[in-house]
Amino acid sequence: MKNKHYLLSAFVLSTAILISCTRTVHIEKDLEIRLNVGLLYDNINTLSGGSQGISTITVAIGGWESHGSPDYGSPVNWLTCLSLIPVNDIQPAVFFQKQYYNINSRVTTYMKAWSPCGTLYEDGIVTFSGDTNYNADGTDDILLSKEISGSSMDSQGKHLSFRHLLTQLKFAIECDGAFGKSTSIRSITISNAGIPTGIDLKKDVLITGNYNIPVPAIDTTIRISAKKTRVGTPVMVAPFTGNAFLVDVETSRFTYKNVKITISDIEILEGKAYTITLLFEGDGENFEIKSAATVAEWDFSGNGSAIVG
Repeated sequence: MKNKHYLLSAFVLSTAILISCTRTVHIEKDLEIRLNVGLLYDNINTLSGGSQGISTITVAIGGWESHGSPDYGSPVNWLTCLSLIPVNDIQPAVFFQKQYYNINSRVTTYMKAWSPCGTLYEDGIVTFSGDTNYNADGTDDILLSKEISGSSMDSQGKHLSFRHLLTQLKFAIECDGAFGKSTSIRSITISNAGIPTGIDLKKDVLITGNYNIPVPAIDTTIRISAKKTRVGTPVMVAPFTGNAFLVDVETSRFTYKNVKITISDIEILEGKAYTITLLFEGDGENFEIKSAATVAEWDFSGNGSAIVG
């Protein structure tokens, strides 16, 4: 039997345990769930490479009621998907349909939020398939909040803060004097990259599939020169195991398979940004791509390099 699922949309799904009809208007106002959300424009803009023109982020928020510990593998009590505009400040989450804490003060509402919204199933699995805001091509950022909780006796100061579940990769190219000036970059393809298909809310972990992902928007007229040049737009993938991964590099003259990219940290981490420099050395026939990388927070300061050849 298929699991019952909850489709996220612009409206709160009607699975909530309703407030007793005997509750007065005054009590309802006191028990209304009010949340603040931290989606800062500078952070979101940075994660997208600063060039993709992000204007809104879709965020799902779910609430699970419990007398004890939360069970995120049980049916959600209420669920909504919001479109938020990142700003350089904390902002309130405006529910399309108001939600309330249980009038029983011993019942706690546990809440989590994630982006994109996707579809939440009864077993606590969110799947992104079918979400029109999800591209599944390495250009999506996946966000997950920490668990927060509240009750009728603890309803103030509730704030959702998010972390990035993916690693961001940016690429640059350059060459030495022996390589020449007539070769153009054609493509860079990341091998066996983990592309998210969902989130397991019980474990707060990504669910992924492995694909070969091309770096988007590479200008094929760019010639490889001694001047370091950024190419393409950032790619966001699940962290690789260890501190290395492989790419295929195609130029106007040659194609180079399984170029190893190694970072200087002991492992590739979520929420970190890396700039990978592909350094072409030699005459083209006999050359190598040197690679290395340093780790940084989700910003533009992480870097690395590779020698192609």
